Amino acid sequence: MPCYLDFMCVFGLSKSARELRFSGFRAQVLLKDPSPDSAIPDLGRSGRHFQMCYNLKGIARIPNGKSMLWSIHQAAIYHQFDIEKGTTLWIVTKGNLDIKDRIKTLTGKDGRAEDKAFDTLEQCLKSSLAVHLLLCHWSTEDWRWYVQFLEDKIDDETEIAVLGPRGIGEAVRIYTSADVQKLQNYQDKTNEIIMILEANNDVLASLRDFYKAMTKDTAFTLGNACCEDLALFAKLVDEMKQDSAMHVSRARLLVQITSDRKNLVS
Repeated sequence: MPCYLDFMCVFGLSKSARELRFSGFRAQVLLKDPSPDSAIPDLGRSGRHFQMCYNLKGIARIPNGKSMLWSIHQAAIYHQFDIEKGTTLWIVTKGNLDIKDRIKTLTGKDGRAEDKAFDTLEQCLKSSLAVHLLLCHWSTEDWRWYVQFLEDKIDDETEIAVLGPRGIGEAVRIYTSADVQKLQNYQDKTNEIIMILEANNDVLASLRDFYKAMTKDTAFTLGNACCEDLALFAKLVDEMKQDSAMHVSRARLLVQITSDRKNLVS
């Protein structure tokens, strides 16, 4: 899919994080009457396949001495599945080997048998869904703790302004423009969380809807045989979307709190 190049371009050198705003899901389906050129028997390709590409963003905690740094990571994913041969192709572009290591664990000796079985077409499809779920889970984990980190930072910066000195000898703080700028930075980061999680949720919804639509396609011969697996896949994706939506609500509240406290200290 040529459009996968668009997803890879976000990894180019940039002075800003504007590419965090780019997100999407693209898919192509060719289940019947493939062209002769698309069939490559030696590679296990019948020409009857579907393919997709999408990107997701995750948050990572990076130890920095006694403190903790947070870094937003992107991943661009390409996937192709041959419905006649069961062969799959994955291309994952990311700035480190984190996802590669997770997939190796998923399909390694300690992984679940059903996540690494490829003896039948049904098993091949189920194993590919397991990789999708791994990627979706990666994009949703640790956001809770990042929001909490920002909540704690904002509380620490504005506690005196909100509560005031509560006794003789308690500290009094004079806020400056630098303090307001620091709060603005935290507010910007919180708005960034909202943008990213909403974009991730749109991608997860598109991924779920793609497989739902496939079950209604009469040319998709695995639809009936794998209907329970596909229903479970949709359910698990929905649960991850709900978790992200909760973090978005929490972040929206934090944006409002930060705005009120900027007014209080300025």
